[in-house]
Amino acid sequence: MKQTTIKVAGKDYPLYKTMRGVVAFQKCQYTQQQLMGGDVEAILHLIYLHARGASIREKISFEFSFEEFVDFVDPDVLDHLDVLTDDEDADDDESPDKKKG
Repeated sequence: MKQTTIKVAGKDYPLYKTMRGVVAFQKCQYTQQQLMGGDVEAILHLIYLHARGASIREKISFEFSFEEFVDFVDPDVLDHLDVLTDDEDADDDESPDKKKG
């Protein structure tokens, strides 16, 4: 599982894909086209929900509303979207595509 940390209000929080985040994001009714098209609100909501889910899993207090998250998250958070993608082998040096060559 890919994971990283993000900084919100000066504190580090875990970010990785969680089932809680997947279910919550589906309830928001954003579309795949919005994510792929670079809709910043949809992307931030996806990151927010998975960061909240990862924090809950690790028993870390994450008491931000989505609006507070947007206000206090470091702008480079958008660079971490790849952590939530399904392409598990994208950074794996041992992936079959990289072995051929």
